[in-house]
Amino acid sequence: MQPLIHGKFFVSTKKENRTELDSAISAITEHFETLQKKSPAYPPISLGEPELEEHDDLLEFDTTDEFWLYEVNTEFWTELAKKFPALTISLYYGSVFIGEKCGTFLSKDGSIVDTKFKDNSPEAIEFSEGLNGE
Repeated sequence: MQPLIHGKFFVSTKKENRTELDSAISAITEHFETLQKKSPAYPPISLGEPELEEHDDLLEFDTTDEFWLYEVNTEFWTELAKKFPALTISLYYGSVFIGEKCGTFLSKDGSIVDTKFKDNSPEAIEFSEGLNGE
């Protein structure tokens, strides 16, 4: 059984919020490690090789490659956004099957938009094709 959900995430904030970002990075890493331990098969999930980058007044923790999971837990991302409202969080994910189990999670200044597209809807298919680079 292969991981079927892939995507990318981006977490950013101003440099003055470094402590909050460091705590969020620890929480994300722990979340993915827990998922990896529960992984039902080999190969295990992949975190997407995230890196921390500094740009002028901005810190970014972004995936440099796609992550691979068996499922996306948007409740985790919601809790993270509520705990660290100074962070901007973007999560884009979808199944390897075009138009299935796809969505976005966006959080900025404490405002959260969690969009799950209806399987095989025109919006889901368009989003999936974009996520797959088509």
